[in-house]
Amino acid sequence: MSLLRKYRAELNFLSFQEEYLNYELLKEDYPDIPTCQIAIAELKGLLELPKGTTYYFSDIHGQGDKFKHIVHNKSGVIRRKIDEIFPEMEVSEKVELLKICFYPEAALNHFKKTFNNEKKYYAFAEKNILLIAKLIQHTGSKSTRRSFREKVNIGKYKSIIQEFASASNMDKIDEKNQPYQKTIIQSFYDSSLEIELAAEMVRVLKQLLVYKYVINGDIPDRGKDTAEIIDALEKYYNNYKNVEINWGNHDLLWMGAAAGSYELICEFIRIQLRYCLEGILEDDYDIDLKPLAEFAEKTYLKNPCSGFDVKNFSKYSSGKYSELALVKMQKAIAVILWKIESFRSEELNVEPYLKNLKFKDKIYYCKNNKEYVLNDQDFPTINPSAPELFSNEERTLMKYFYIRIKKSSRFQHQMRFMANIGSLYHYEDNILSYHAIVPLNSDGSLKDLNILGEFYKGKELFDVLSSLYKGAFTTEKPPQKILDLF
Repeated sequence: MSLLRKYRAELNFLSFQEEYLNYELLKEDYPDIPTCQIAIAELKGLLELPKGTTYYFSDIHGQGDKFKHIVHNKSGVIRRKIDEIFPEMEVSEKVELLKICFYPEAALNHFKKTFNNEKKYYAFAEKNILLIAKLIQHTGSKSTRRSFREKVNIGKYKSIIQEFASASNMDKIDEKNQPYQKTIIQSFYDSSLEIELAAEMVRVLKQLLVYKYVINGDIPDRGKDTAEIIDALEKYYNNYKNVEINWGNHDLLWMGAAAGSYELICEFIRIQLRYCLEGILEDDYDIDLKPLAEFAEKTYLKNPCSGFDVKNFSKYSSGKYSELALVKMQKAIAVILWKIESFRSEELNVEPYLKNLKFKDKIYYCKNNKEYVLNDQDFPTINPSAPELFSNEERTLMKYFYIRIKKSSRFQHQMRFMANIGSLYHYEDNILSYHAIVPLNSDGSLKDLNILGEFYKGKELFDVLSSLYKGAFTTEKPPQKILDLF
């Protein structure tokens, strides 16, 4: 049996176990035919409701502020809902309501200081809380009661919000004056909880506006907030089951590093250093860079390391290392990566960078029968006659980072989450989304790729690779050929 067939057989067995467990759980909820018939009737009714809004994100690249702003403003849907429900409202009032719906705590605290008058502020807060209640009521009317309750019930103000948004309350109170709701708001205000109430109501509103988030690749790298973004996505998924992730090349790079690929461990570290994101490694994931810093300083003591410049030093750097130190560290880990690629070039099916170097009076890079002098001529750890050989210190660094990454609980947890809920594509409502490319022949037909000795193309190719990437996180040490697929 080939490695691929054996590995997939193990994954299929795990999948069977999971399906059997799901079957046992379903039996508890649907023990007999009448119960199933009721559930089927409910599901058929759901198909007649308006389709929820799906948000597609792509190339977040660790930009937490931009990601959070898009999530908060729901890409303009909140503005459209306000225009739809309150067509006669003054523009200035709409802007105030939008600010509260985007960032409730910050906005209400700002308005509280601006008014500097208790009565005016209270009237303002009461009016906008009642407006948010109407937004919730209108938006919630397009979903089932059960779906509405699921989104409300994770908050401590669930009963209050249900009362605010229940249409039945309009039958038993004066709708124009709303004494019922206003009395509740007054009680919250007297306890200094009106901002907290508004924030929780906004949370419910935003969840009602979103059916699903589809992250279409490349969550990490270049920005400083990757760990925070993945935590937020996991929270959404755990609370609402409304997140789908299509892996991009940067996601698979991080996942491959977490799974144990030495090449991708080096590239993962190099990219963070390139963008002065050493804080991600040390602060977010507890991967201490001190051994690399000491090795790089000693190895490239008087060298400016031309060509290994870093980006965004003043913007992102933690300040623990100088800019030159980060440059040297990036160069040191890049050289280690080149050596690994040279040593394993046949298995990886790549043309190693070091193979194209010629060591004469100077070091040249050769391509298409032309020679180019390297800007940086200082490579003391490279043996011209056997450039792929590692020094003892480089070998020690490789093992050190492998162990630190494997022991980084937050990094491992986040990459396991990415693997568990992710895939190479997402298909829903006749919409196919994926990151970047599908392999094609020159005539536009789907191209067969050799995956561990067997050929696949199109959907089958994506399915096989997805299962193998997921499978790398079901064992402590995946086979090297599986790691190489990353």
